[in-house]
Amino acid sequence: MKMNKKGRFRFGGFGSIAIILMLGVYFFIFPGSTQAVTLRLAHFAAETHPLHTAAVAFKKAVETQTNGDIKIEIYPNNTLGSTVEILEQIRTGAVDMTFNTTGQLLLWTKEAAAVQFPFLPSSGWGGWCSTGERGCPKRI
Repeated sequence: MKMNKKGRFRFGGFGSIAIILMLGVYFFIFPGSTQAVTLRLAHFAAETHPLHTAAVAFKKAVETQTNGDIKIEIYPNNTLGSTVEILEQIRTGAVDMTFNTTGQLLLWTKEAAAVQFPFLPSSGWGGWCSTGERGCPKRI
């Protein structure tokens, strides 16, 4: 997410795709719905953290692009519980969205580890290949 010359946040390719997918799912589930839907976004970051700034920009973008049909309530700084508790609340439907790390997702699904594959050393589990230690080539 970048800020443009007018001081507004501009979502990159992934942010735009995420918003479009979320809106598509909404309109598929609620076609012709006249009621506003409120989604709850809980996260671990403090209100001064860039992640919270991104959450606020996301909220504004969604509410603007849906003409207020989708409202987003933001609960920063573990207001609704720890990161593990927030993930449990997502499973029960009490919370709709969160920001988390792969390590937290691994508690419920081992498939989430697939995003870590690009960071594996080329020599296997023997060590970090950027240092040349343990027989690894000197490369990053």
